[in-house]
Amino acid sequence: MSNSDHKPLPFSWIEEIFQTMFNNYGSEFARKWSSGVLDAHKNDEGLQSIKKAWCVKLGGFVNDKGAIKNALLNLPEHPPSLPAFEALCKQFRTTEAYHALPNHLSETAIKNGKLQLDAIKRMLETSAMLKGKHHVEAD
Repeated sequence: MSNSDHKPLPFSWIEEIFQTMFNNYGSEFARKWSSGVLDAHKNDEGLQSIKKAWCVKLGGFVNDKGAIKNALLNLPEHPPSLPAFEALCKQFRTTEAYHALPNHLSETAIKNGKLQLDAIKRMLETSAMLKGKHHVEAD
């Protein structure tokens, strides 16, 4: 799925991400994106532009705020680029990750697996009953 298939993250989320980055990296992070040119609202145009790009690029996590939160809790030593932060978020994906695993098992394989699990359960139950019987006889 391409980034264009996702709606962008809310700008307020990016503001929070950038604030967390600034809190962690200070001016090293701000210098990475700052253009030094201020808009009419006295916001750095470089920062505003890059924030919009982050909104779009990280849109795949709009339904997975947990991935972003965990990425922010596990930041690298130096400020990440957008691709590096996106990769970090992917490591902490909390939704859809399990749906990505394909199921290549046939119905027969699934049925056989269930039969094997049932046999294992019976063996464990028998073992537990025998242990309980030995404890009772020893008393």
